[in-house]
Amino acid sequence: MRRRLCLAWVLAVVSMASADSLVDQNQALMKAAGAGDRVALEHIVANGADVNTRDHLSSTPLHAAVRSGSLEAVRLLVDEGANIYAADGFGWTALMVAAADGQLEILKYLQELGCDVMVRDKEGISAFMWACANNHYETAAYLLEQGAELNQEDLRGRTALDFATRTGSQELRHLLASKGAKHGSSSGDTEYAVRPIPVSPQAAQPIVSLDGDLLELEQFRGRATLLVFYASWCQPCVDAETFLTSLAGELGHEHFAMVAINGDDRVEKARDLTGSPWPTNIYYDAHGISSERLFGVDRYPTFVLLDHTGKTITVNKGWSEAVSTILQRETRKAARKARKNTNARR
Repeated sequence: MRRRLCLAWVLAVVSMASADSLVDQNQALMKAAGAGDRVALEHIVANGADVNTRDHLSSTPLHAAVRSGSLEAVRLLVDEGANIYAADGFGWTALMVAAADGQLEILKYLQELGCDVMVRDKEGISAFMWACANNHYETAAYLLEQGAELNQEDLRGRTALDFATRTGSQELRHLLASKGAKHGSSSGDTEYAVRPIPVSPQAAQPIVSLDGDLLELEQFRGRATLLVFYASWCQPCVDAETFLTSLAGELGHEHFAMVAINGDDRVEKARDLTGSPWPTNIYYDAHGISSERLFGVDRYPTFVLLDHTGKTITVNKGWSEAVSTILQRETRKAARKARKNTNARR
């Protein structure tokens, strides 16, 4: 009996060691795929790694290989049994990654294997829209030839032309216009600017100050805090400047904080705004991706008001007289409560 228990214990330890080894192999596989290293991939796969393993975002090695731009790495994984139809946590297939990254040869290869060029992610954004969003002219033109729906809208009412317009590419916009492209149903609202999605959601970066310090809302605890999400190209954001400057001047800094979070594609555009009269703490969120994930920001400007405990009081999207009235009323109220709380603790 004792010998049986001892043997069972040994087998359990060996099994755990094997499991740990497999996890390490799978992690190494993801890393090699992301580097497009075919030689390393061959070695790791030969040692038993799972070609369909997933990371914390449900991406597979095939997703990573496509992003690396290595057709050889993609072919190897497919030959080893990689699921070409697998979608990650955002609903992205390998073909969609290829479209978004402008990897046309890889896209054609995946299409030949049977991947659907009409695929859409969880936001309703098609592979064609992603190609337009990232200004990949040849990829967008090819997808059009393959029957991509020109005026299809995503879940927020945006079309390929809306995405292309925000890239500033005249060539791509001319191509779409020549085919009869139209703006989506969300484009007519002048009170806000729909936030574009110009890069992969996996490319999210931390929200940082212009000096590189991480945004930590804890530092504003004890004060009413207004988070202002904006972009340099957003006209309604510019229209709101006078009001925001006046509001900050009225409420001061002791019981109120205004935090501006810029969602442009380059930090230099946020730096250019530091001469703005806004008496704010300015932070940068590349492409606004983290702002969307953390605060649900899908358009500019968006205003999120927090009380002195960090609890969300109101969320307002767009800029209008109604929004300014709400912000003025609620920020004053929140600042008064913050002052009372501070006085009570003294």
